[in-house]
Amino acid sequence: MKKIWGFFTVLLLICTAGFFLLFYRSEPDEKDGYRIAAVMPASTGHFWEGVWRGVETTAYALSLRLSEYSYDTNVSEEVMTNNLEKAILSQVDGILLCSNQYSSEKSQELLRLARDEGIKVVLCDSDAGPELRDIFIGVDNTQAGQLGAQKLLEQSGFDRILLIQQSRDYVSLPTMKRQTSFKEALASSDKADKVVEFQLSENDDTYYQTVQQLLMTDGSGNAVVCFNASSTLLAAQTVKRLNLEEEVLLLGFCETAEAFQYVESGVIDILITQDTEGLGRMGVEKLEELLSGQTPDLDTYYVDMKIVTKENIDR
Repeated sequence: MKKIWGFFTVLLLICTAGFFLLFYRSEPDEKDGYRIAAVMPASTGHFWEGVWRGVETTAYALSLRLSEYSYDTNVSEEVMTNNLEKAILSQVDGILLCSNQYSSEKSQELLRLARDEGIKVVLCDSDAGPELRDIFIGVDNTQAGQLGAQKLLEQSGFDRILLIQQSRDYVSLPTMKRQTSFKEALASSDKADKVVEFQLSENDDTYYQTVQQLLMTDGSGNAVVCFNASSTLLAAQTVKRLNLEEEVLLLGFCETAEAFQYVESGVIDILITQDTEGLGRMGVEKLEELLSGQTPDLDTYYVDMKIVTKENIDR
């Protein structure tokens, strides 16, 4: 009898131990939550550093398991699609994707495949067709361009408006939208005849020399407009080197700490900037809402754009 009771006691202990082992092994998985992948440009610049910071901190706060697939910005679309394919094959629950373009057939096929397999897709910064994603998070770049034009038209004391644009080989879709809406707003104003457009390659060694020549030719009375971060910083460096802070009105689009320093020192007069960390944060939040079964009110969400000048930078 004692042997039988001893046998059942041992069996009970084994079952109890097995139950607790199974419980404690499964508990972390429940806490870890959904698995998501972020396919985005590497954090080599201030813009993407901010977006990644927003993604990582929000994923941690929401107990999401985050896999990161980064790629260089100055590479072919194929590199992005390879990372996207890896993310899909890893069988994640959701994907946050940032790319300047979704023009290739492979990009579109992969996005359709992800959605067919029940993977939630949130696009960030640049949009594709609504059939290729669940939600888009970005900046209303058309509105941003109009906002920049409106702010410039409120200024006075300039005879020319120099639009410093990149070579089209390097222009992203958001930049193109800013340029287009900015020029359309100026075209319908009384300063339309003051606009002079220059298209420059930012990778060209003669960039500084070209901008210097533009500014030194009747340097006073020029309003200079740049439409992305790298162009804005290069123009600011040129203005500072030529000591033309008082003669040139510089308007740019940028989010870097260096740009804010140029505003403080009076080199950049009008800076239009976006909340990069908020971009990543909102992307992950909306992805988590989708995964938890919520139905968002919209399929497109915009982060705010702010105008920064020397007068309001402290705020």
